[in-house]
Amino acid sequence: MIRRLLPLLFYFAAISFASYFAPPAAAQKWQSPTQIKKLSNGLVVIVSEDHSAPTIGICVTYGIGFRLEPEGRTGFAHLFEHMMFEGTPVSPKGVFDQVAESGGGFINGDTRWDYTEYIESTSTAALDPLLWLEADRMKTLDFSQKNLDNQRNVVEEEVRVNVLNQPYGLFFAIDLPGMGDSPQMAYDAGFLRKIAEEIDQIRLANGIEKWHVVGHDAGSVVAVHYARYFPQNVACMALLAPALFPELRPFYLLETLRKPVLGEILAPFVRFAFWKIAMRRAITRNDRKAQTIGDFYRPFAGFMGPWRFMKLLRWGDPTSVLAEVPHFLPNLPMHTLVFHGRGDAAIPEEFASRAAKLLPNATVVTVDAGHFIPLDQPEPVAARLSDFFTANARDCLRLESLVSI
Repeated sequence: MIRRLLPLLFYFAAISFASYFAPPAAAQKWQSPTQIKKLSNGLVVIVSEDHSAPTIGICVTYGIGFRLEPEGRTGFAHLFEHMMFEGTPVSPKGVFDQVAESGGGFINGDTRWDYTEYIESTSTAALDPLLWLEADRMKTLDFSQKNLDNQRNVVEEEVRVNVLNQPYGLFFAIDLPGMGDSPQMAYDAGFLRKIAEEIDQIRLANGIEKWHVVGHDAGSVVAVHYARYFPQNVACMALLAPALFPELRPFYLLETLRKPVLGEILAPFVRFAFWKIAMRRAITRNDRKAQTIGDFYRPFAGFMGPWRFMKLLRWGDPTSVLAEVPHFLPNLPMHTLVFHGRGDAAIPEEFASRAAKLLPNATVVTVDAGHFIPLDQPEPVAARLSDFFTANARDCLRLESLVSI
């Protein structure tokens, strides 16, 4: 097996070395015809002309996003993004769409950690009207109570659909650190506290007094940190295949993979080893699981996939975060169920038993499953969780919901 892999490894190693040490290709000398000008009002205008097609593209970016919101007031950046499409006193709602779509184009917008952007693409005939409309909504919006209530409901529904009703769904999946240039927040206990605060904002927005918290694998780290900072809001907790302790062996490999050039050379082999060997050992495959694995793998597919996967592996230092976990677990009073898969090749049984010993009200459940316990044994696990929550209902008389991390 190793002998068959060696040609592949050397092939990619040669490509990686070439990319690092070869002189720049002639094509890299091409520069887009870009002009930049800062107006007296502080607005920076960037223009790049290309007359190969009778179309235009506009992107208006505001330097405000999720990460820059004040403590305890999260969600405003996303809400204001929606309000920008509600029209102005001069240009009612729908005018933007009509102008762009009349030329066969479209409009859109999105909110990120550090910025919010609005984009339009359509025929050149619509350039002046669209710039006028952008200036109009930059100046003032139609802040009627009707529009505000409408878009607040839309944003709340997006949270329910994309977060609360998504298994393991969380806001930080929108733009993971290490997959881009932002956010510039260190991956440490402070970062996990921020995630815990975001989760609690979801609880508050939905009027939930207490809820059960369920975490799987690395999600268990998020779950225990949420319970650490908001114990009064957690009824019961369940940890499945808990990757809670710094002794987890794969973390030590990250130090080697962080080294320049070496990580790039090993990237194709690491991706192959993880998806073709480790994942096959962790999951007994069937059609449903194959689809789930395919969904996880898709961002790392293609020629550049190995290096995207390597950027994710280099994100932060898990050992520095996990070092704190054994110290605060004894302070978490809620009833906890710890699941371990008998065939789990990734998380040792010792982790489950150690977590149960440190948590004052914890019980270990061993199931006939691999690492992905919810996929291997969905019905038995769901039944066991239901019984566990019901048995401890008296500790949370007004329990209303469950959050899965």
